[in-house]
Amino acid sequence: MSAPHPDSRGAAGDGTGVLRGCALVTLLCGPWAFAATGVLPVWAALLAAAVQVAAAASCLLAASPAGVRTRQRAAWVLLALCCLLTWWLAGSGGNPPTGLPGLPLLVLGGGASCAAAATTARHLRAQLLLGTSATVLAAGLQPGPALAPVLVVTWLALTVGLVRAHAPALSAAAVAFPVRPGDGADPAQRRPARAGTPVLTATALALALLLLVPVPSGGGALEALAERLAGTESAAATGPGSGGQRRAAAYAGGRMDLNSRGALGDEPLLAVPADSPAWWRSGVLDTYDGRGWTASRPSTSWYADAQGYVAVDADVPQAAAERTDQVVTLGDYPAAVFPGFPRAARVDSPVGVDGSALLLVAGTAGSYTVVATEVPGSGARPGSEPGAAAHPADTASALHLPPELPQRVHDLAARLAAGAPDRWAHVRAVEEHLRATARYTLDAPVPAPGQDAVDAFLFDQRLGFCEHFASAEVVLLRSAGVPARIVTGFAGGETRDDGRRVLRARDAHAWVEVWIPGQGWTTSDPTAGSTAAPATAWAAAGSWLRQLPPDGWPLPAGVALAVAAGLLLRRRRRPGRPIGPPAPAAAPTALLAALADLDAALAPHRAARGPAEDLRTFGWRLRALGEPAAAEAVAVAERACYAPAPPAAAETAAARAALAAAAARWRSAGARVPTPTRAGGGAPGPR
Repeated sequence: MSAPHPDSRGAAGDGTGVLRGCALVTLLCGPWAFAATGVLPVWAALLAAAVQVAAAASCLLAASPAGVRTRQRAAWVLLALCCLLTWWLAGSGGNPPTGLPGLPLLVLGGGASCAAAATTARHLRAQLLLGTSATVLAAGLQPGPALAPVLVVTWLALTVGLVRAHAPALSAAAVAFPVRPGDGADPAQRRPARAGTPVLTATALALALLLLVPVPSGGGALEALAERLAGTESAAATGPGSGGQRRAAAYAGGRMDLNSRGALGDEPLLAVPADSPAWWRSGVLDTYDGRGWTASRPSTSWYADAQGYVAVDADVPQAAAERTDQVVTLGDYPAAVFPGFPRAARVDSPVGVDGSALLLVAGTAGSYTVVATEVPGSGARPGSEPGAAAHPADTASALHLPPELPQRVHDLAARLAAGAPDRWAHVRAVEEHLRATARYTLDAPVPAPGQDAVDAFLFDQRLGFCEHFASAEVVLLRSAGVPARIVTGFAGGETRDDGRRVLRARDAHAWVEVWIPGQGWTTSDPTAGSTAAPATAWAAAGSWLRQLPPDGWPLPAGVALAVAAGLLLRRRRRPGRPIGPPAPAAAPTALLAALADLDAALAPHRAARGPAEDLRTFGWRLRALGEPAAAEAVAVAERACYAPAPPAAAETAAARAALAAAAARWRSAGARVPTPTRAGGGAPGPR
């Protein structure tokens, strides 16, 4: 039977069983956190957890010296594979075929490699830190309420593991220096290191990770955490299945992704007359696919003429009154805007068309002139516009809904339509329902993969911003047979003293146009009058982080924390301070004297303890040399030096006798040097 590795003992009285369990729990919290936040798909998180469990189990199943070497080689291979996979994913242009991010896989693979190669309590403490770092990284990439239970479990396991790692019973496993008689204070009287030191170490390392580790969206994880918490970054930018960074350019038309999150910037984009209508439109979107909107059929067709471009829209009465306005470009906005239905545009630069939007080449148009017909609002009196039809020209597009729209959305639409005497009342009922049941926030949770965005907004989250309010109204109206569509552009703005109104990126907006028979397309804005969601603790934490000095502080702070963690780890390696003057202990002193006598007897045979050989390793080697009784006696000496309670007097006496007998045998063997046998049995000692 092969001898056990000196550090392979688990729960057999030395306390490493608890430490192993806590280390495994913190490692498994990493895949849990990445799956809960959507950074990794569930199947990838389960696969990573299975690899980590297998790696931890291998420490118990392959504890022999040969098994340790095999595990360590396998750990290096696993780490190399993770590095290669991360490099391949990073080189695939941010859109790898697997859809998996590289950094989380590298962190999880590093934890599994550490678990596979673990041979000492120090390795188990490293697993605690790696597991905690994975959870912290998930929080930096995609924070949110889903992480709360993961964080609680991680910190409980970390605390219990660190306290257990610093128990005196584990000191021998963690300290790799021999205990010699005459070293000063009796090791049994040494004060164990405080658990606060490793807790501070883990915290410093976690914060250093947040400050220094880059994330896919750019910057550091702490910067991403602050922006995500405060609602200034897209949740989609760091998680799969989401809509990317939310920008004002997305309101120019083409496509609107309902999974985008975060606040828009403050940069000025356009200046329009101060007395112009509140809504300035860019594009019209009519096709909903459960996740966002696109323009399947342009509502407006553009034609070039001698003075610029002319718009033709079959739904706009030709006799309607027109207004002409000048728009000054202050920033990069890729489409022309109109204070109503577009009729014409005079632009001295190249243009293009995307759906119904008239696109401008960036940086070429300092100003342009637009002609538009004002759109009536939902507060207008019912009546008929000259030339307005009973139905839009393309009724099918204005009523289209995806076939997989959940039934409860149709049921809600039917209830809201049931009590409305006319279409105006129906529109107001939908608006009031949305304002009463949903709250406005820029940081609403992203729907689960495959879930309809409007269904999630109406029934599960009830949190969102203009895109979600407008999308919900259009879907509810269409489900009841009312033509409706999404319009994007700007609303509001800031009036200046020069008689112009500045439209900033934060003024980008989405609203609804509903078809009223005999009146045509009419504006409805369900977001106006909605109630803001109360600020959460996450948002407050993000706002506080964003108030810190922005320029260059994360790098030096991260380096400082990493250095502090290194100093704390170095301090941890030193033995504890003695408690007062050395207290005489007859039994440990006599036992160590017997151990020193055996060491002297082994010296002529080149089998004495090495200068850095601890008691546990020495006992394991004695067993391999055919001295099992002496090996057990060394274990008793180890407990006498390090355990909270010393062994019984009878056990100490028996250990002294076993050591003395072994020393006598090796002295009687003369200068003969024993030859150890292969694994499976120790070399026979002298007889």
